[in-house]
Amino acid sequence: MTIREEIVVTGSSIRGVIPESSPLEIYGRDEFANLGVTTVDQLLRNIPQNLSLNSPVGSNTLGRATNARAINAPDLRGLGPGATLTLMNGRRLPLANVGRASDTSLIPLGAIERVEVLTDGASSIYGADAVGGVINFVLRDDYEGAETSASYTTRSDGGYTIMQLDQTVGTSWDTGGIVAAFSFQDSGPFVAADADWANADITTLAPDDERYAGFVSLHQSIGSRVEVFADALYSSRKTALATREEPFETNYFSETESDQLVGTLGFSVDLVDDIRFEAVGTYGKLNDTLHYDSVLDSGGGYSGSSANDFKTLELSSKIDGTLFSFNGNDVMFAVGGGYLRQRMIRPPVYDAARETKYGFAEVQLPLIGKHQNIPMIEKLELNISGRYTDTDDFGNSFDPKIGLWWRMNSDIAVRGTWSQAFRAPQIDQLIPLESFYEILPVVSGVGSFPDPFSPDQSTVYFAVPDVTNPNLGPERSTAFTVGFDYTPEAIDGLKVSATYYHISYTDRVAMPPDALTIALTPELYPELISDDVSVSVIEDILTNAYAIIDYRDFGFYTEFDAAEIANDVTHIIYNGLTNISAQKTSGIDASIDYNTQVGDWMVSAGTTFVYMLKNEEVTTPSAPVIKRLDTISYPVDLRGRAYFGVARDGWSGRVMANYVDSYWNTAISPEEKIDSWTTFDVVASYSFPESDGGFLGGMRLGLTVRNIFNSDPPFARPADQFGFGANYGVPYDPSNHDPYGRQFVLSLTKTW
Repeated sequence: MTIREEIVVTGSSIRGVIPESSPLEIYGRDEFANLGVTTVDQLLRNIPQNLSLNSPVGSNTLGRATNARAINAPDLRGLGPGATLTLMNGRRLPLANVGRASDTSLIPLGAIERVEVLTDGASSIYGADAVGGVINFVLRDDYEGAETSASYTTRSDGGYTIMQLDQTVGTSWDTGGIVAAFSFQDSGPFVAADADWANADITTLAPDDERYAGFVSLHQSIGSRVEVFADALYSSRKTALATREEPFETNYFSETESDQLVGTLGFSVDLVDDIRFEAVGTYGKLNDTLHYDSVLDSGGGYSGSSANDFKTLELSSKIDGTLFSFNGNDVMFAVGGGYLRQRMIRPPVYDAARETKYGFAEVQLPLIGKHQNIPMIEKLELNISGRYTDTDDFGNSFDPKIGLWWRMNSDIAVRGTWSQAFRAPQIDQLIPLESFYEILPVVSGVGSFPDPFSPDQSTVYFAVPDVTNPNLGPERSTAFTVGFDYTPEAIDGLKVSATYYHISYTDRVAMPPDALTIALTPELYPELISDDVSVSVIEDILTNAYAIIDYRDFGFYTEFDAAEIANDVTHIIYNGLTNISAQKTSGIDASIDYNTQVGDWMVSAGTTFVYMLKNEEVTTPSAPVIKRLDTISYPVDLRGRAYFGVARDGWSGRVMANYVDSYWNTAISPEEKIDSWTTFDVVASYSFPESDGGFLGGMRLGLTVRNIFNSDPPFARPADQFGFGANYGVPYDPSNHDPYGRQFVLSLTKTW
């Protein structure tokens, strides 16, 4: 086996080990074609476990999460984009979108060999942020020849197009190889005026978007034991958005320019037998600049810009291979460590960095093998991994994982994992910033509040809603999965898989409710109210005070007397950013796939779906549970896809049905039901045999029709945030639906 063939699969640090105990889905280039996708954005929307709230589609839909930079941040399990770790070739990408997550839209699909989706906690392997799972984009690194691809997408109703061009070239020799790829994409804008169901003429449902990317990968063996490898990806993107803010008779425009560079240099040395040492250095940087203008119908307005620089440097090394043999099988291991530096610059607000040191270990134990002839146990493997992380700003974390894979016989295997993971607080959340504070008596001009602390309503609160907190700790999670894979010998080509998962996500960083809400129901927030009031406590709080609003006289003060405040107030409401909320989610992933030969035809059929049982959270330990499942901007209980395909003599075709269940619009009052949505896609292609020679040899022509019945997204009334009525925003939910209607995609791929 050559070095290039011994890959590391997402979910394990050990070369050549497939993490059988973990739920892992792999989307290769054939699957890209079967799904009819031409961009990473489209691929992520086809992953059932991913919530598409933070994507360029619908990034300007008002009343929901804003995404002014139109980034695409995966969100597995609906736990938030920062709880899904995004990797490229197994290594971290620079942060984006003010440091919340990486932007996958800067990775061109043409440069990708496969996408590995691990829907399980993985901090024991990768460290921070792998709570909901990991999405690893594995780029091409060993290709011989040239491939040219082009596609053109348009709506049947007009108004939106995508043009995509990709060129890949590669060559190899006895001791190495090189691959280079270039990608260009130009799309949009898609404005609401071109959708007959929308009600905001200039608002963009998808941005004006132009992207360029170039990629190169090189590997070279030196002698029989040493290999040097390097790769680099440069991406540039420009987007433009527009929004009509009808209640304010204002048009809002924004443009973003993003440039990303990620480069890796490393080497490996075969030490003895199959034990290998590897050292890798990865550098990444992303620069984005946002320009915005707000223009009033009556004239005037404002404009401005903001810039962010994100830089990442990671140095890591490991040793892996066979440790010894046990029960006639090899015990595999990996052990290593590294250093990670992440820096965020947003002039003139901050220039901050985080330094992380880590060490990890993993062992794959074959407890029972087939040759031992134990009934109902053909193979039993145990995988144990752990990682210790130490940072210079929020402390440390140790995260273990245990996986068990049990193959009963040639038909069925059972698997399960237990893991702990963590998410680091955002770097900018730890930077002290000045805040507005409030003095709120239980009886004042703003109203009368219950007073459980005194018999004569003499309580006076001092509310300190700090927007940052240098004392934040990591968010933590515990995950459990159990599943099976059924591949019966009696029915060749059939595979049935199912996985149950449960994630308990605690110490989530959140802003508690405002002081008025807490004062109305103080019994729900005992963790946030303290009677420890002294001059020293107040002095410590006032170091971050910009101004104080005193509801006793409705005064606005920028000069403070700690002793006077300590004398006047009786309780402090700590409703600033803190580790206080919690979330639980559970559900079932299932898939059925069947491939068979019928005469000269290859026939395939199957389905994949996610049935979510629970998604709920609490804002504080004493607050009531809020059920998020089946509510707007959160996961629905059932979503999935079914397909039927045929192939013969270069021809292939597939029909897909996509389903999103109904749910509730809780952003308005009274709540309204959002209907279920079923759409159908058709993907067809013809591949000319390479043996035909000439220009047509090695060419593939494709036609995809998405949403063939042109179904509008279900109506979702926009939130009336400011009391101006319902005519505010675009009436659909981009986290669960897309706005395009019927689309035609023509594609051509030619190998040379």
